[in-house]
Parts: sequence; C-alpha cells; structure tokens
Amino acid sequence: MENTPTFTYRVATGSRFANPRALEAARAWARTCIDDLQTVVIVGDAPGIDAAIISEFNLHKCKRIRVHGWGGKVRCRTLYGINLALIFPSPLTRNQFMLKHYKIHDCTAFWDGASSGTRHTFTLARSLNILTTVNVFAKQKGTEHAKQ
Repeated sequence: MENTPTFTYRVATGSRFANPRALEAARAWARTCIDDLQTVVIVGDAPGIDAAIISEFNLHKCKRIRVHGWGGKVRCRTLYGINLALIFPSPLTRNQFMLKHYKIHDCTAFWDGASSGTRHTFTLARSLNILTTVNVFAKQKGTEHAKQ
C-alpha cells in the first residue's frame, strides 16, 4: 500500500481594501500554513488579502497553494503552486466552489467589516459547518468598495 500524504485544506478570504495590519496578519497566517507541511491553502486571486498570502507563498517558494480565478482569468498568481482560471461568472460563485470542491478543514477571514464578498464567503463556510475564524480590521482610509 502506498503512503499517500494526507493534506489539510484551509481557505483564506479577505477584503481587497485591507489596511496594513490586516495584510501583515494575513502574511503571518500564511507563514504558519507554510510551516505546516500538511497544509494546502485555497485562496482567490484578488488584490489585498489574497495577494498578500500569495506573495508570502511565492517568497518562500512554497507549492502548497491553489489560487482560484474567475471569468477565465487569474489576476494575482502563484509562481510555485497551482493557478486555476475558472470560468465562473463572479467571485461569489468562485468562492462557493472553493468551499464545496475541497474537503475544507477551516476558513480564515480577514475582514474590513464592509466587504460583502468576504462576508458571503465566511457565512457560507459557517453554513457548511466549516470551522471559521473572522479577524476584523478597520477598512483602509480613502478606499471605496467596488460593486461586485
């Protein structure tokens, strides 16, 4: 019998308009995932939190990340992991796929208290009985949310 490694799949979600404290918290979270050799991170492709996590994985040349785009594109890309240019019509349907396609252990949200996409993702994770942690950070000053 083969010794196939068992991985823990962890989803991260977060606001595009994250402040510096939220971005550093996301990078620190990513480093803990990198240090755990059994963890695979599932993330979107947006600027802000997603990009901070992706850049941390790139910095450490870590392959255990899957970046999910939507609309057939991947905006922020991993250099070493897997980029998936999914054809979903919106980030919300992409996020649903991320939570339902993998056997997700937990979802960590880095939320600015306003982003409806981040709220939708962690609310869906909770409804699927996925262990969910929501870290709330104030929205970065001078930014406006684009409609999704």
